[in-house]
Amino acid sequence: MNRTPRATGLGIAGVALLLALSGCSMLGLTTESTTAGAGSGEAGAAGDWTTRVLDGPRAASPTPGAPIASPTPTGVLTLDPLPSASVSPLPPECRGNLRPNVLNGLTVTPAAGQATVTWVNVGDPAVQSYRLAAIPQTIYYGEQAPADWMDVPAGEGCTTITRTVTGLKKGEPYIFWLDAIVNSYEYGQGRDIQIARSTPVIIP
Repeated sequence: MNRTPRATGLGIAGVALLLALSGCSMLGLTTESTTAGAGSGEAGAAGDWTTRVLDGPRAASPTPGAPIASPTPTGVLTLDPLPSASVSPLPPECRGNLRPNVLNGLTVTPAAGQATVTWVNVGDPAVQSYRLAAIPQTIYYGEQAPADWMDVPAGEGCTTITRTVTGLKKGEPYIFWLDAIVNSYEYGQGRDIQIARSTPVIIP
């Protein structure tokens, strides 16, 4: 009965002695404190965890409220605007081809005993000339006086043609009539085609 307690006591004493000799390494612990300076440190024993602290220059933190500098451009490239070409639109009357079924307008400026008539050249090579007349709108009993036609040469391109008709009666309304004299295979030789007409105009 006395041998068992003795063996137990010896076992406990042996364990205590072993712990005292080996320290905490028997339990997987370490009391080694590693302090690394200037970027260096020593590793602990095999299987131990160590902490390494690296000392180095730290980035300066921005001051609250301080403006942040932006990069300054070295140069600015300035481009001159491209020149814009202004193109005047062509008058609708000048299309380069004759349109027999379309009547254009005439600009009429009346004056005492006369009127100035303006129109735009058609621009069709088939048009050889124009004929302009002032047609009276007052109907009298008996035979009516024939219209007095004025021959006008054709212009070139989209030119403006102006002619003055004289011998008009004061207070009389007139309609001004413009024919084109064409010479082509399509329209015939020397044919008159009405291309423009004005509204009634009273001569002051």
